[in-house]
Amino acid sequence: MSFERDVTDPFVARAVELKTIFHQDAVKRDKQGGRPIEQIRLLKDSGLPSAQIPVGYGGQGASWLSILRVVREFAQTDGSLAHLYGYHHLPLNLVLFRGSSAQKDHWLRASAAGNLMWGNSGNAMSKTSSGRRVDNGWIVNGTRPFSSGSHVADLYPGVMGKSAW
Repeated sequence: MSFERDVTDPFVARAVELKTIFHQDAVKRDKQGGRPIEQIRLLKDSGLPSAQIPVGYGGQGASWLSILRVVREFAQTDGSLAHLYGYHHLPLNLVLFRGSSAQKDHWLRASAAGNLMWGNSGNAMSKTSSGRRVDNGWIVNGTRPFSSGSHVADLYPGVMGKSAW
């Protein structure tokens, strides 16, 4: 498998442009900590948060391979932004692959229209929370040691309300 950058992929090409900007102060931002507000704005302006959403829902229909290549580009200069962008896709994919028609229609369209960033606190391998089915849904209890992207997310599945899931 080749690890050469494929800039004929428009999503990778956008990531390369952003990576150049992110690189300018990545080390400084990493040392300072905090919220990458300006970088998330640039990411949203690029359209990359809605890249994987199917065209039929208002997205751009990028393949999973393109998304992973974008993550890899960001990781070469700013691991934190690569992490945020990668984890953005986990709850988004949950809706894409397991959501009902109504959930897909609502959340994917809203996400594409606003080019929204999703936060993520789910982890199927984590033993810090548990769930049980009840008549009208699920009851989930526990704690989360981290929540990727919650500090910059537009959507956070943990607070979307019971109608979302």
